[in-house]
Amino acid sequence: RAGGLLPTAYAGGARFFRARDQAGRVNLDLEGIVAAPGEREDIALQPGDVLEVPEFMPTVRVEGAVNAPGSVLYREGAGLDYYVANAGGYSRSADKGRVSVRYANGSAATVSGFLFFRSVPRPGPGSAVVVPAKPEREPLNVTALLGNVAQIVAGTVAIVVIAVR
Repeated sequence: RAGGLLPTAYAGGARFFRARDQAGRVNLDLEGIVAAPGEREDIALQPGDVLEVPEFMPTVRVEGAVNAPGSVLYREGAGLDYYVANAGGYSRSADKGRVSVRYANGSAATVSGFLFFRSVPRPGPGSAVVVPAKPEREPLNVTALLGNVAQIVAGTVAIVVIAVR
């Protein structure tokens, strides 16, 4: 009805919002809907619906606990490590187990895994890679530690002396 997509449009980054019943953002595959209209994923529009189709953005933003946050040119097939490496690599404070990718369409995926099985999201054009920092730990208080150890040793010695007598 709107005349189709412009050549500069990025259907993979389309965001669909449904106001009715407070549904909010609804994930949809606009590329698939345009390729095969009338199929199951081709949802009927309702009053108040909003469809935003962004212009193709050939970059991936890398932010958070990396050495040089910024945008990296999108490269077809490149994985998460490619984008982090091109942003200077992980900083010392990076929490590599909680890295997430926010896609252009608003959806998100996080690095997950158990033992040897690991799932790593693959950024697309217009995505943002977010590398969180590890929570800061309090520095070790050596004086307090030595005081606690001394109390434990003194208590143990007292118990041994009483038990021997």
